Amino acid sequence: MSGTVPTATVMPPRITQWIDLFRAVLAQCLGDQPLLLATVAKRLTTSARTLQRMLDTEGTSWRAEVDAMRRAQACQLLAGGMSKAQAAVRLGYSDARALRRAVRRWERQCQSDRGTKGGISCPDLFLATT
Repeated sequence: MSGTVPTATVMPPRITQWIDLFRAVLAQCLGDQPLLLATVAKRLTTSARTLQRMLDTEGTSWRAEVDAMRRAQACQLLAGGMSKAQAAVRLGYSDARALRRAVRRWERQCQSDRGTKGGISCPDLFLATT
């Protein structure tokens, strides 16, 4: 023995459903310009139309999944101190204004989901100006 201690290999969590695989691939492609359904479908070795049908079977859509992924990652990036301009590029938006428009759309969705006129449930990180 050379005196080295064997290290345990950490395995990534097992993906049990195709939607989890789709979301993992989507997260990897998020910063790509432009983010295309066809690109993600190709990485999943399927056609774009088949991917749309599979998402529909799950009760979701391409846009809903992309928005959810961008929103979750935007929260993480901004909470970590990244500037809005940097976060916008990282999330695949053309600039910080495009990210700001998406945030406004998310805020409206929060309000309509909660059925409120005020009291936004979206993170305050988005509300500061860029």
